[in-house]
Amino acid sequence: MVTDEPIRGVFAYLEHPGILSLDGMEQMRRWLRKDYPFPPIWYKAGSEQVESGPGMSTWTLPVTPWLLNAAGTLTGGVLAFAADAPLGSALFTTLPPASFLATSELSLNFMRAPAPDCGAIITRARLIQAGRTQGLTEGTIEDAAGHLLAHATARNIVTSFPIDEDAKAPEGRVPWPEYDGPHPFQRAAEGEVIPQEVWDRMSGMEMMRAWQKDELPVAPYSVWLGSHHFEFEEGTFSVSFPAAQWWTTGGGAFYGGTVAMYLDYAMHGAIHTGLPAGSSWATLDLKVNFLRPVSPDGSDLRAIAATVHRGRTIVVTTAELKQGEKTIALANSSTMLLPGRPWTKAASLDQAPATDG
Repeated sequence: MVTDEPIRGVFAYLEHPGILSLDGMEQMRRWLRKDYPFPPIWYKAGSEQVESGPGMSTWTLPVTPWLLNAAGTLTGGVLAFAADAPLGSALFTTLPPASFLATSELSLNFMRAPAPDCGAIITRARLIQAGRTQGLTEGTIEDAAGHLLAHATARNIVTSFPIDEDAKAPEGRVPWPEYDGPHPFQRAAEGEVIPQEVWDRMSGMEMMRAWQKDELPVAPYSVWLGSHHFEFEEGTFSVSFPAAQWWTTGGGAFYGGTVAMYLDYAMHGAIHTGLPAGSSWATLDLKVNFLRPVSPDGSDLRAIAATVHRGRTIVVTTAELKQGEKTIALANSSTMLLPGRPWTKAASLDQAPATDG
């Protein structure tokens, strides 16, 4: 499992704290030029900035087979992962030197799921309002063909970060480390997608029991996230993930978009426990409140999800992510059930039935 390997990448802000002597826009320009080596999360996922300006930032996430879940689709959590960095960056471009930001709230409304062969997920973020202690941004999430996948908003908390007044940013390009072999996101994916005929004949609970007995293959997305030790009953699901440094940024912080993926994954598990055979679903929205940072010490994070409402077509779920006894983040989501619809036809909400919860 990749999360057990030694990390690749550099914590540029820790090795060169003088970078913080630059204002946010200049830092973004230097990252765009690749003046500084990228952190572990780039080697894990491949997401990077492609454009930034005052109050705006655009990032792209390559869509690889690693992102496919058991149904062969990409989840709303993947779009949240793609959105968190550009939403924060749009605010960061306006900040003075010695500033730091952290996501406190991330919300997405979904229009359609990205196709597995869409090539890339592109988030175009812009600033709505920046204050001394917080900022609000919004963004559109599209695939490489320009299809609108989701609309996202984020609230970030801004704090100052003390640095030595004599600290200077490195001039020119800092040498990048060299590694043997492809990076994790460039490798052939492990795991398998479950064929539609299995979904047609097995209920969600039957599939859960089969996964528990290793009678069904694990999805690439589950391998990529490092999910393990899951437990379930009808309407509830809990699962563990590693707080691995692979998910850390240039300052050594655990990425908020990964937290959103963990929570979304658990909520999908809770939905799956009540899924009839021959059904699929489409996530309508996702909201995450971040309460405290993850310590990327390799310990287990536990995501615990429950269904709080289940109507004929709408399911509402909540989830909590814990590290030890501390709650890291909370989430809620609403999902549309699509009985009788195969996963290959569940991508567009425009063709879904009217909701009657």
